[in-house]
Amino acid sequence: MKKTCCFLIILLVLTSFSKASDSDTASAISISGTGFIMFGQIASGYAFKTFQSNHIDWQWQNFYSGRVTITSRPTDWFTAVISPEISSAFPVTTTSSIMKETYKLQFKPGLPRAVSVFDFDIGSAHLTIESGIMEYTFNPDVKNLGNYMYRSSSYPLTLKTNIDYPYASLFGIHPEVSIMDNRLKIGSILNSTTSQAPFNDISLGFFASYMPASGLFDVAAGICLDRLISVDDTATDVINYKSQLGDTTLSLRSRKLDFRVSFDPKVLLGDAADIFGKNDGKIYFEAAQLGTKDPTYCYPVDSALGTSLLHRIPLLFGVNLPTFRVLDYLSVELEYLDYPYAIDWWGGIVGAPTPKPSRPGNSDTTWLENYRTGDNLKWTIYLKKSISKFDIIAIVANDHKFYDTFNAEIQAVTEQTLRTKDDWHWYLKLQCNL
Repeated sequence: MKKTCCFLIILLVLTSFSKASDSDTASAISISGTGFIMFGQIASGYAFKTFQSNHIDWQWQNFYSGRVTITSRPTDWFTAVISPEISSAFPVTTTSSIMKETYKLQFKPGLPRAVSVFDFDIGSAHLTIESGIMEYTFNPDVKNLGNYMYRSSSYPLTLKTNIDYPYASLFGIHPEVSIMDNRLKIGSILNSTTSQAPFNDISLGFFASYMPASGLFDVAAGICLDRLISVDDTATDVINYKSQLGDTTLSLRSRKLDFRVSFDPKVLLGDAADIFGKNDGKIYFEAAQLGTKDPTYCYPVDSALGTSLLHRIPLLFGVNLPTFRVLDYLSVELEYLDYPYAIDWWGGIVGAPTPKPSRPGNSDTTWLENYRTGDNLKWTIYLKKSISKFDIIAIVANDHKFYDTFNAEIQAVTEQTLRTKDDWHWYLKLQCNL
C-alpha cells in the first residue's frame, strides 16, 4: 500500500507539472492548508480487552495536525490534488514499566487525499472521474454519525466514527454523471479495501441523488457490494473457521444499502429566511441495511432474540438548530441501532477477523443486557463558528470512536471505546485555514 501511494503521488506530480508546462505554471498550481489543535476528555469509556475491562474516567486526550493541499489545474478538464498530512495521536494507555516510549507524543505522516480529477461536458451532461485516494461522504449533512455505506462493515456489524471527520478514505475510482443542471447525479465507486483486514478486496458501489431547483429537499440512495471480488477467498470467506462459526454460509462479503434525505424549510419562507444562517433549520435523515442476510449464529443464551434484519438497520436523525447567524452550526444527531451484540470489528473468534460477533460469557448478565438494549442510542452535539480563516469547533458525543491503544502487554482494542449509555467524550478544536 505504501509503495502504491508513493507511486501515485509521483505520477500525479509529474502529470500535473508536465501539463502545466504548456500554460502558465503559476496560475495552474495553488497551495492551501489547515492546521489544528484539538483537546478534550474521554469522560467515561473503556480501553483494552473487551466488555467491562479497563474503565476510563476523565482522561485527557490531545491531537495536533498540519495538512498542505497542492492543487494543479493545467487544463479545464484535468485537476490533480495531493494533501499530505502530519498528525499526532495521544493513545489511551495504562501504566506499565515497559511502556516508557508509549507516553511520548506520537507523530505520523498520512495521505488523506491524492487524486486525479477529470471533468468533461458531454452535451447537457457533466462527467467527473475521480481516481486515487479519495475522501468520500455519502451524506454531506452529517457531522459525526451516519455515512454508513463506507464507514461500516456487516459481518460482524461495525460502525465507525472519527472526531470532526465524517469522511471515508477510499482507494479507487469514482465516476459520476450530473444532468438536469446538476440536480440529478448518478455515480459509482470501485475501491480496494485498505482500512481493515483482509486487505485489497474489491468493492463496487452505485448511488444516485436528486435535488430540485428550489433546494427544498435532497434525496439519495446507494448500494455497496462489499468485498465483491476477493484476493484471498480463504480469508474473505473465513474458510478455515467454518466449523467454529455455527453458520457455514458466513462470509465477510455483504450487500449494504443506504438511503438519506434532507429538508431545508427556509426555502418556503422567502425573504423572511434572511434572519437565519445558511445552515439553520436543516433536517436530515439516514437509514441503512447493513447486510441482507441475518445469520443464524445466535448463541444459546440469546436464542429468544431470533434472527431479524431489523438488527441491521441503523437510523439517524439530525437537525441544525437555528442560531440566527451567531454560529455556523449547532447540530444535534441521534442514532438508533437495535443490535444485540458488541460493536467489535474483530469478531468472536481469536486468530483472525471473522463475521461472528463477540459477546460476554453467560454469567456476564449486566453486559449481555447492555448490548441487547443499553447501547442502542448514540448521540452527538456539534458546534462550529468560523471567523475569517479561523474555526472554533466543539463536539460532545456518545459515538462509535475506536481509540488507538498502544500497549506492549495487551492486544489492541477491537471494540468501540464508548460502550454504554453513560459513556461520552468531549473535544474543542481550534483550526486555522490557509
